Amino acid sequence: MYNFLEFRATRPADSCEMVTTRDVCTKKEQLFNNYGTLNNVEALTKYGFINPECQIDTVCLRREIFYTQTEYYTPDAERTKFWSDQGSAFLHALGNHATRPLGKEWESITDLETIPENGREFVIWSLTIGKDGHVRCGLKVWLLLVDLLPGIWKEFMSFSIYGKVETMLPYLAIFDYPRELMQIEHRFLTGWLNLLHPAVEKRNSRYSMQDSTDYVKRRAKLLPDVDVPPI
Repeated sequence: MYNFLEFRATRPADSCEMVTTRDVCTKKEQLFNNYGTLNNVEALTKYGFINPECQIDTVCLRREIFYTQTEYYTPDAERTKFWSDQGSAFLHALGNHATRPLGKEWESITDLETIPENGREFVIWSLTIGKDGHVRCGLKVWLLLVDLLPGIWKEFMSFSIYGKVETMLPYLAIFDYPRELMQIEHRFLTGWLNLLHPAVEKRNSRYSMQDSTDYVKRRAKLLPDVDVPPI
C-alpha cells in the first residue's frame, strides 16, 4: 500500500467513506477515526465545534503585505509572481535544507498540513500568523524576500532553486535562538520588523472596526437614528 488506501464498496447513501492516512500494518492493528487536520473555521462549519487549542488556525496578511500598495509596502510584480508560482517549491527546498528553527518548524508543518503547490491558495496559506501570534515560516521568508535590495534580488533570481536556498539561509540566522546579532543581521531584522509591524497594525485596524456599533450600521446600511443593540 502506498500513501492513501481507500475502501470502496456498494453502500447506502447515508454511509461514509474511510481513508487511511498511513500504511496499514499486516498484523492485527487497531485503527482510529478522527476529524482530520482542520482549522477552527472548517471544524465549526463542518461539525459545529471549535478547538481553543487548535494549532493551525491562522490570520492571513496577503492584503496588507502582498497585493496592495501601502505606505510601507510597494508590490513588486516579479517578486509576487515568484512567490505565487515558485514559492511553494522554494519553501520545500529551504525547509529541507535549514537546520535552524525554520527547518524544525517546516517539518512539523508538513506533518500536519497539505501545502498548496502554487497560486492564490499558496499565497493565502503562506502569508500567515498562527496561534498566539506566531509568525509562520512562509511569512518569515516572504518578508525577507520583500526586503532584499534590488541588486541582491536580481542576483537571487539568476540562481537555481538550490542557489536561492544558499542565498537565503544566512538571512534566516536572525531567527536563531536568542543570541547577540551581528550588525548586518540587525539590518535584516529591522527591515523585516518594519514590514511586519505596520502590516499587523493595518490588519488589526481593519477588522477591529467590526466590533463597533458604527461599523454594523454602515454594513447594514441603517439610518443613523436606527437603534442597533450593542455587540
